[in-house]
Formats: sequence, structure tokens, C-alpha cells
Amino acid sequence: MKELNLDRVNLGRTVGAALIPPVSLVVGAWLMTLTDNVWNKVVFMIVISVINLSVALALYGRVLKTDWPKFRVHIWRNLLLAISGAALTYVVIGLVRSGLGLAGLNFGMAQTGNVLAFSTMEQATLGLGAAISPLLAPFTEEIIFRHALFFQFNRNKVGLCAMFVVSSVAFGLVHWNNFHGDIVAMVPYMAAGAWFALIYFWSKNIWQNIATHFFFDFVQVISAVVLFFVALFNN
Repeated sequence: MKELNLDRVNLGRTVGAALIPPVSLVVGAWLMTLTDNVWNKVVFMIVISVINLSVALALYGRVLKTDWPKFRVHIWRNLLLAISGAALTYVVIGLVRSGLGLAGLNFGMAQTGNVLAFSTMEQATLGLGAAISPLLAPFTEEIIFRHALFFQFNRNKVGLCAMFVVSSVAFGLVHWNNFHGDIVAMVPYMAAGAWFALIYFWSKNIWQNIATHFFFDFVQVISAVVLFFVALFNN
């Protein structure tokens, strides 16, 4: 594969990256209609996540390789900033939800849906499996929404500003299935997308975004692990 030129926008790669979320949403929704077995649905969800990440890395993996040495130099400082950024992401989402009158909406949006609410051993194990997708999402989504659909346009101020809006809105819309198509419920995640874009603009390092997003989603993983052990000791 031809090496990625980080100094210019590659339209083919950009379109390819932009197609990953809508295609996965459509295919995922279709796969969910093929079975009523929740274990199969979790497997489908994981497989789609792995495929999405693989395609994103094939298109823009060079960006991660280029930025990693710079991120690693001050890794503890950067990780602390990422944790702080993740905490502020919850604040941003909470403030927007409050402003929209959605304060009572469950924070646990992401890929796992309501799976993490289970309490029996079988259900807790299912939730643990479903938590795999949020571990992969930060890599895929930051490559797509923050690099391909935003920061790579940084040589053109007008284009960068336009893609700031486009990428933020698109990031909110990718949670379509999580909120059953409720556009208003997705607005807080559009705000989160804007916040992540600002982090990339300030840091100019994709790993800062990946780490921040990872810590944000890791709350769900912790919830799944805690519920698993609670169910384990109660059975």
C-alpha cells in the first residue's frame, strides 16, 4: 500500500474513512435482526468493531506511528492530561444535557447499551464481553472523526473550521442506534466531538485524543468488571 502523505488530504482515504461509521451502523442493525440470541449480538458487535479498526488503521495507521514517539516523551504528563480531559468530557456532556433538559438521561451511552445493567452471572459475563467494543472505539473514532474528518484539513483555515463542525456533528450521529434515532439526545455527543476536536487542535497528537477518549469509555469497562465480580460473588 502506498505510504500516507501526512502533508496533504487524500480524498480517497478520507471518503473511505467517512464511510466506515454509516456502513457499520447499517450492517450492524441488519445483523441484529438475524438473531434474538444476545450472545450472537455481542459477537457481531465485537466483530464489527474489529473490522472498523482494521480498516481505519489500514487507511491512517501511519498517523499513529508518527505521533507515538512525541506522545511517549512525556507520557505520564500526557496520560494525566488525558484523564483530566476525559473528566471534562463528562462535564461537557452533562452541561449540554442539562441545557437541553436531558439531565435524567443515562450517561452510559456507548456501544454496550443496556448490557451493563445486568446482574446475573450470565448477564454480567455478557456485559463483560460487550465492553470489548468501547476499548476499540477510541482508536477507530479518533482516526476517523478527529484526523480524517478534521485535523488533516489544518492547512486551510476555512476547511478546518467547516470540518470542525462536520466532524463534531458526525460524531454525535454515529451514536444513532444508542439513542434510537433521537437527534436531540445525540447533541451532547456532538459537543463532546467538538471538545475532542479542540484537544487534537491543541495537542496536534492523535494519541492524546485516543488516550482521552479511552479513559472516557473506560468507565463503562470498569462498570462491566465490577458487575461481573459482584455477580460472581453473589452466585
